Amino acid sequence: MSERQHPDRGWWVKFDRAQEHLDELNAGLKPLCAPREHAVSSRVESNKRPRERVYRVTFAGEPDERWPLLVGDFLFNLSCALDHLAVALNPANRRNKLIYFPIYVDDPWRRADGTRRYVERSPTNRKIFSDSTRHMLPEAQALIKWTQPYAEALEAGKDADDHVLSLLKRFHTTDKHRRLVVGDIGCVSGVLTYPNKVGVTVTEPFVAPTDRLVKNDAPIKRLNYQVDMKFVGSLRVAFAHREPRVTKLGVGPFLGADHLPAISKGVEDRLRLLETYVQW
Repeated sequence: MSERQHPDRGWWVKFDRAQEHLDELNAGLKPLCAPREHAVSSRVESNKRPRERVYRVTFAGEPDERWPLLVGDFLFNLSCALDHLAVALNPANRRNKLIYFPIYVDDPWRRADGTRRYVERSPTNRKIFSDSTRHMLPEAQALIKWTQPYAEALEAGKDADDHVLSLLKRFHTTDKHRRLVVGDIGCVSGVLTYPNKVGVTVTEPFVAPTDRLVKNDAPIKRLNYQVDMKFVGSLRVAFAHREPRVTKLGVGPFLGADHLPAISKGVEDRLRLLETYVQW
């Protein structure tokens, strides 16, 4: 038995199981998301002279209904790995208590200027955080607080909602109560190839605006003449708990499949840092 499979290191068993789900998901996504040519159509959308043609792309391939289930299992096992470690970081006489690995977007102890009221109004959140961590070694408590989404996002000047642990918590909670779905399939970049008016082949990059997914039948080029245009691009898949109106990967109710390795790495880093302070 390897050290990672030891019963007292259950967090690594859960983490490794999460990687198996991720590997299976990636194997399924690979054929769909590999760089390849997609069909392009055009039609006149203006009566102006010269007439303007709008070229639109249609993506080939269908999602597998099992993909959202694999994402849910992946998130579940990562969350369990953190909770297993949180229990082990407590002394033996505390391990029959309800203990979680705390993940907070807002500092539960921050007070608003002027009113001095807690910004996080629910006392339950402060109680859970405190009950889960106060019996840990001081070094472990400090590490957990320093690596919270609210703390790391503030230091980096980023949005705490986009932190890897925030994504883990939000989508794991969603998956427990509502089944995840493939929210969207599209691309953010590609290459256009077409002959210009004098017959010279033009190759130019295509980049979607503001890193949003370009979906089926989306316009990719406007020209005032008819050509046979080719589009080669890599697809990206986003998961959601409802059908999104606009997909911005990793933000709001959307989770890009390409964000999953970063979530896994964030959990692994915390497991390695904190297991030093396990109270065997």
